[in-house]
Amino acid sequence: MLILACDSSVGTGNPPATTLGDAIAGYVRTVLDRRDAWHAALAARVREIEQTTDLQVIDGGLGGSRLDAHWAITHWRTGEPLAAGGGRPGDLAIRQLDRALASINARHIRDVERELRAARPELIADPEPGHLPASLAAVLWRWALEQASHADLAAVTGWTREQVAARRVDAKSR
Repeated sequence: MLILACDSSVGTGNPPATTLGDAIAGYVRTVLDRRDAWHAALAARVREIEQTTDLQVIDGGLGGSRLDAHWAITHWRTGEPLAAGGGRPGDLAIRQLDRALASINARHIRDVERELRAARPELIADPEPGHLPASLAAVLWRWALEQASHADLAAVTGWTREQVAARRVDAKSR
């Protein structure tokens, strides 16, 4: 068993790490906690916009090719189509999209995310790897956020599957 000389969980709210396994578990817990905090903050900001303004939060935009462009605007939370068009050269589709956007009182989700990233940069900062090699931390980050099942994450973190699942709820579902 490898014993680490320093504690990689300092400042994370997780128990002190004494082994490599503890350091990995602490890092993965911190990654999941940061993801959870981001989605909670984004959901709260969208709710605030929806409740205090007459704006809808939308998603969508332009796609296709220059000669055959299409576009769609959807309500961000529900996915309900609000407007769509296409089958036109790019310049005409852009003008059509601009007219549609002007008729919808809305903020795009990318603008809300950009505002939140600027106001709360700690929500998107990668956790410090502590005494884990940076390359291992990068692999664990990707694995925890993009590849691992709830069961795998529960096995590594020591949490229940339910605790893992609660930290993996996206902003739209909150």
